[in-house]
Amino acid sequence: MPAAAPRTQETPRSRHRPAGTSAVGADPRRFEPRFRVVQRKSPAPAPRRPPTGSVSRIFALAGIPALLLLAYVLFWTLNMRGAYYRDQLQAQIKALRVERMDLEAEKRRRQSPGQNLARAKAELGMVPAREREFARVSPPASGRLASR
Repeated sequence: MPAAAPRTQETPRSRHRPAGTSAVGADPRRFEPRFRVVQRKSPAPAPRRPPTGSVSRIFALAGIPALLLLAYVLFWTLNMRGAYYRDQLQAQIKALRVERMDLEAEKRRRQSPGQNLARAKAELGMVPAREREFARVSPPASGRLASR
């Protein structure tokens, strides 16, 4: 009869070993892996993947300049509208000044004595006075005023 293989304690790894082999120097109570994993440093760092939630950060980073640009365009538009309105008002002021000067010249022309005399003769039929007469009034007696 052939000799029986020595029995080893069954571990998760020992199931996959060929029959009759065991880990060298292994304590039957402690499991040691057959292969050792060695981690080596890579020569270049691996590219970083964006962490989760980076979409909101991208929107924030793109949104801030977009909002600033929108504010700039808004204020620029308001400035242009104000400048247009100011120019319209200045043009109106110039036109009103010219009109006021024309009206003042017309007023002075109509108030001139030569114009008034000619108009009074033509429209109203007035004639200039030939001789002026003044009436003399005697001062009242002092007794009459005291009785009132």
